Amino acid sequence: MKYVLRFLVIRTGLCLISLFVIATVTFLLMKSIPGDPFQDERGVSSECIEQLKRFYGLNDSLFIQYGRYVKSIFCLDFGPSLKYPAIQVNDIIREGFPISAALGLVALAIALPFGILFGLLAALYHGRGIDSLLRLLAVGGVSVPSFCMASLLQFVFAYELSLLPIARFDSIAHMVLPAVTLAIGPIAIISRLLRASTLDVLGQPYIYTARMKGLQRRHIIPYHVLKNASLPVLSYLGPVIANILVGSFIVERVFAIPGLGQWFVGAVLNRDYPLIGGLTIFYSIVLIISHTIIDLLYTLLDPRVRIYAHE
Repeated sequence: MKYVLRFLVIRTGLCLISLFVIATVTFLLMKSIPGDPFQDERGVSSECIEQLKRFYGLNDSLFIQYGRYVKSIFCLDFGPSLKYPAIQVNDIIREGFPISAALGLVALAIALPFGILFGLLAALYHGRGIDSLLRLLAVGGVSVPSFCMASLLQFVFAYELSLLPIARFDSIAHMVLPAVTLAIGPIAIISRLLRASTLDVLGQPYIYTARMKGLQRRHIIPYHVLKNASLPVLSYLGPVIANILVGSFIVERVFAIPGLGQWFVGAVLNRDYPLIGGLTIFYSIVLIISHTIIDLLYTLLDPRVRIYAHE
């Protein structure tokens, strides 16, 4: 328990520093984008645009804008969107995150079991045909961009076969294609990580000892092999969980899903500074929390990490 508290205290300090750095870099990147949020407005006089800039404080010095931006982060109040002034950034996050999270949970439910299954099969049948086939599929899953995979699935299952809706988010059927698209990449990476770690574990002396004791494969694989081979996969789950829970920007855009990903793409295109900053900070918080949970689980599963931490 003392180790867990010490870990959480140290990690909290590091998380605050990380958020400060992310916020600063995000602000500098936003201000380095050419143009301004109102340059595409048509039929609006230059006087009105100048008044809008003064109203939103865009003519203030960078130091004043940065201070106002940092204050909004600490207060967790990012203000209204510049593109949609009637909508608060907090409301966009509050409404869009459940949609992205629901889609992400379905994608996780697909990715984890299939990734583990394919990784174990490839390792247990190492050097055989099924191993080569699964490795080929894994390379394809990692190499093909998500927007190409999304378009391919839309063409085959929605346009040609008419089995599933092509876009939108109105029913459970609408979740199938985007969830599968989100899951393909993690399935490929999980299977490759688990295959490599499983082959390494299968060559360890304690596996030979378990076999010499007469333990059958159905006992060795789950209790001795999978537990130790899953540690690299656990490290990978931190960023991938945050990514698919908050929303894949490209996939949500392709399938016209009103989650955080689509909002973020629109915010960048519209130079909507409050929305860009709010979504970036929210995404960073989810990413940091997921990494912290995964690291804590890692230390609990592998006692060697705790021993090295005390040295």
